[in-house]
Amino acid sequence: MNKGMIMDSEDRIERTVDIYISAEAVRDMKDKKDTEDFNTTKTQTPQHTGSDGVNIRSSRAAVVCLVLLCVFLLTAVIVLCVTFTQERQQIITKITNLAEERDQLLTNNKNLTQEREQLRANNNNLTQDRDHLLTNTQNRTQEREQLLTNNKNLTQEREQLLTNNMNLTQEREQLLTNNKNLTQERNQLLTNILNVTKERDQLKSEKNELQKLFAGKFLQSYW
Repeated sequence: MNKGMIMDSEDRIERTVDIYISAEAVRDMKDKKDTEDFNTTKTQTPQHTGSDGVNIRSSRAAVVCLVLLCVFLLTAVIVLCVTFTQERQQIITKITNLAEERDQLLTNNKNLTQEREQLRANNNNLTQDRDHLLTNTQNRTQEREQLLTNNKNLTQEREQLLTNNMNLTQEREQLLTNNKNLTQERNQLLTNILNVTKERDQLKSEKNELQKLFAGKFLQSYW
């Protein structure tokens, strides 16, 4: 219930209490009046015949007051019944509305609980996905670092191979130059050998001719 409803209920209760108090006061007045009338009638004697008319008028006035009091009480009871009926109907309506609101709140609470559980499940799934992605990212980072290290090593090896290749190329050029020089020297030596061989053969030929000539002269002189 809201604050306005509580205040309305308190006002109605106060009105009801006031009506009950008024009814009790009227009833007390009626009882007091009846008692006084009874005492007055009891104390009167037949000798007071001159005041009979006054007593009759007083009795009629008392009856009228009693009737009015009964009408007032009946009206008060009817008003109370109507008020209580209306309040009861309003309370029943409010209870029905509150029950419906409670059911709606329970339904909303159930839906919110299901949504919360779904969100928790989604959060757990997202957390697992995040952890998996973080693990994959870490693995990819390690692989990248390893590849960078391998690339650096391969680059160094390539530079070393290029340096070795350059050195080998230079050595090859040097060897080719040396080979060319040696070939030229060999050819020169072969030419020299050929010349020496020719000279030797020439000398041998000249030697043979000289020997023949010397032998012929020796034979001529001998004969």
